[in-house]
Amino acid sequence: MVRRAATLTALVLGLAAGLASGQSLLEHFDYPAATTIPNWGVEFGGDWSATGSAVASDVQTGWQYLLRDAVQDRDGVVEALVRYDAPAHLQAAGPIARATIRDNVLRTYLVKTQDNSRTGTGSFNTGYLYYYESPLVFLRLAYFSFSSVSTLVRTRILVMDEASSVRVMGFWDLDLDGVWDHRVTVQNGAGFGEAGRVGLNGFSRCLVDEWRYFDACLYARDPAPRPGQTLELVARSRPNAVYLAASSLARTGIPLGGGKIIPLWPDCLMVASRDWPGIFRNFTGVFDAAGDAALEVVIPAVPALVGQVFYTAFVALSATQPGQVEEVSNDAQVRISG
Repeated sequence: MVRRAATLTALVLGLAAGLASGQSLLEHFDYPAATTIPNWGVEFGGDWSATGSAVASDVQTGWQYLLRDAVQDRDGVVEALVRYDAPAHLQAAGPIARATIRDNVLRTYLVKTQDNSRTGTGSFNTGYLYYYESPLVFLRLAYFSFSSVSTLVRTRILVMDEASSVRVMGFWDLDLDGVWDHRVTVQNGAGFGEAGRVGLNGFSRCLVDEWRYFDACLYARDPAPRPGQTLELVARSRPNAVYLAASSLARTGIPLGGGKIIPLWPDCLMVASRDWPGIFRNFTGVFDAAGDAALEVVIPAVPALVGQVFYTAFVALSATQPGQVEEVSNDAQVRISG
């Protein structure tokens, strides 16, 4: 079984192949303390800095943004670990997607993790999903109070065109157990069909670490299926590209080289997801001309599965260089419900 899993990992995840020009990235921000940040050359509205283990937004500034160099995308996923900066004060941060700057106006979708008290409570307590046009228009798409407060929150934004609107999804993991405690989905028309930059937003001084970007998208239509139901997963990547998908019980991450990491782990479920096509349907296939594909998982009618969490992700392969990985998706998390 160990030998088979290793062989499967190399096959499914392309570990034996060279990598092409895809843009999936992991950034730890472990740069020496400085007011300039390598690979992050565009700051808008505030002066960001490196601390040695994170990046910090400007304490003197409200809404502010930091853009990653040389990454332009329309449909993608951005994730970040937001850290509270003491002493207590109003502060927020999170990932952004589809950011454009024209005529000194920045437009972007963003997720915020915030201490929503004017004087600060010492922890994050509120989540926001925005479409923002600096400096005048704030389109608040969703907001809510967290189920529990936290000083360390993993958060994610997924943005992709669907029909005539943009699907925007926000996610928050408050205790870093790998399970999203809150998720919000909205459809909005702003920025439909436009590509933009990816990066970070901040408000006053807040810290961010472990920034991730995935250039392919995957989400579950129902993230809480019941035993006996069929789960549908919606995938978006390059038109007509071959893809290979897999599931696992953890999202620890498997390095692919070139800075790319697929958020899965080579365990027994990964083997099953490649060996049981009657349960894990369409886990190998070709994206259509629009770059879309639908995957399915038939959840066995076994009550003991209630509460089980698993993750699915895929790689898209080059159409011209067989075996080379072009794009890597985020993990789509599912918890089987009762």
